[in-house]
Amino acid sequence: MVETNKTSKILIVDDEESITELLLRFLRGYEVKTSNNPTEVPRLLTDFAPDLIITDFRMPGKTGLEMMEEINSNRTPPIGFYITTGTSFQLPSIFPAGHQGNFQKPFISSELAAEVTKYLGNH
Repeated sequence: MVETNKTSKILIVDDEESITELLLRFLRGYEVKTSNNPTEVPRLLTDFAPDLIITDFRMPGKTGLEMMEEINSNRTPPIGFYITTGTSFQLPSIFPAGHQGNFQKPFISSELAAEVTKYLGNH
């Protein structure tokens, strides 16, 4: 469990409820919102204004990269984001603005939390 800056906001987007629940528990030192539906994200951006987004790569309707490209296309600075993926295929070599890294499922929660802490500590 990470207990640090409670003012930092993290949005977790994953179509697998078990993943969003796991990350919600592990990142409870932050203000965290979750969504299992990427179509909810535009509303959440307005209502919640996250400092960081953790998103699944493959979701129904659009990928996490497509979602982040849309979100960050007109933002300066872009919202930072991490991609999680449950497949072993190669991710693209070029990522949209804001990309901070990738985590292969099953990921080690403490490693992801350390990266989140590092990112939020620098922003």
